[in-house]
Amino acid sequence: MAKKQRTDWKGISIKAEEKNAALAKEVGYLKSQIEEKKIGGKSLKENNKYRRIDILLAVVVVAVMILQIYQMIRQTEIMNSQKILMQSQNDLFENQNDLIKFQNEKFDSQNVLMSSQNRLITLQNDKFDAQNKLMFKQNLLADIQNYRLNLQNNLIEADRRGSLIPLMSNIMNQVDAEINTLKTNTSFDASKGYSLSDPLIGRIAALSQGFLPYRYLEGDTLTERPVSPERGQLLLSLVKSGLDTISYNKIFTYANFSFAHLGGVNLVDAYLPKINLAKSDLSGAKLDGAYLTGANLSHADLSHAELHSTILLRVDFTGADLRNSSLHYAKLSYAEVTNADFSGSELSNADLSYVNIPKSGTIGESSIGGFIIGKKNYYTNFSKAKLSNTNLKGALLIGSDFKDAQIFQSNLTFAILHKANFDSAKLQGSNLLGAQIFEANLSNVDFGHVKNLEIEFLEIAKSLWKCTNLDPKIEAQLHKEKPCIFTMEGCK
Repeated sequence: MAKKQRTDWKGISIKAEEKNAALAKEVGYLKSQIEEKKIGGKSLKENNKYRRIDILLAVVVVAVMILQIYQMIRQTEIMNSQKILMQSQNDLFENQNDLIKFQNEKFDSQNVLMSSQNRLITLQNDKFDAQNKLMFKQNLLADIQNYRLNLQNNLIEADRRGSLIPLMSNIMNQVDAEINTLKTNTSFDASKGYSLSDPLIGRIAALSQGFLPYRYLEGDTLTERPVSPERGQLLLSLVKSGLDTISYNKIFTYANFSFAHLGGVNLVDAYLPKINLAKSDLSGAKLDGAYLTGANLSHADLSHAELHSTILLRVDFTGADLRNSSLHYAKLSYAEVTNADFSGSELSNADLSYVNIPKSGTIGESSIGGFIIGKKNYYTNFSKAKLSNTNLKGALLIGSDFKDAQIFQSNLTFAILHKANFDSAKLQGSNLLGAQIFEANLSNVDFGHVKNLEIEFLEIAKSLWKCTNLDPKIEAQLHKEKPCIFTMEGCK
């Protein structure tokens, strides 16, 4: 509803008082004039005139008094109306106070309900905590149960494998029988080894397939990785039997020795071509002088193994663990080392020619000689590596990091070293014939006695900043033709 227009009674009262004051002033003036006339002794006619004026004045005064009385009545009415309005306003304030009081009572009730709800939630949380503890305990008991079931299954599997031991003993007796038969033959040349019949080789291969890997108890815990001790025993028995190369080739072609447990065994000078030893345990094994060309050693554990002068041509080392192994004079040409770990290994005088060391996206986290290969977003990293007398002929090492590496008397002929980093590397006596070093960083490199170092070799490099022992003629010509190569930033 629209608000009523309020009457300005205060203003009306002020105006009425102003009019009364004006009339009173005029009456006073007329009285003063009459007095002056009387004093002056005027004529009767004039006195009559003044008398009429007095009457008029009296009428005016009466009118003014009536108006004042009217104004006072109106003012009283206004004050009464104002009093009524004030009373009405007070009633409204009282009603509002009652409503606020009622609202506060509701808030109090709501707070009581919220407090009760909070207590219920706290009680519920306590119940959940107790339930979670019970669930955790239940899961723990379930894990223990699963562990025991797994333990039981592995023990059952071990017992089953144990049942094949008599069969292996029978087969090895047949091997001994055939060998003894050959020994009785005076025309047989034992220096070439003993040959086995194809049926017996078939039974050996079948037996190796039956010796599946499993986890067994060491103390009161299961081994971390499944292995097959029986395959390891079978392989050792065959290696020590002195068979000829033809029999070994046939056996290793058809038999399966993956997961074999051969930790710490002596396989020095063993003839093991194309053998499948994937995921086998060869930690600490002695394989010096062994012949393993074409063998499958992917994901095998060769940590701390001794591989001096071992023939490892075209061996698959994918994912293999060769940490702290010794590979002096080992021949690894054309080997596959994707995801292999050679950290801490000794590779002096090793032949790594044409080794396939792909980029980070493929190789993952391989490492050689205490350095990491193919870490994510980087290429092969040979930083601080010791590669003296190492053969890296034709190796694909794009973007590799040779920072602080010691590459003494090594063969880098025709190696692909695009964008490689040789910062502070020592290349004394190494052969760089045909090596491709497009945009390579050769800062701080020691070129002492480097062989086949040509200016064409260096012109395509990125930087030679602070390099040492560079041929003076080559250095002078490069300063003249390509001075940017001797700056820290290098040529772009």
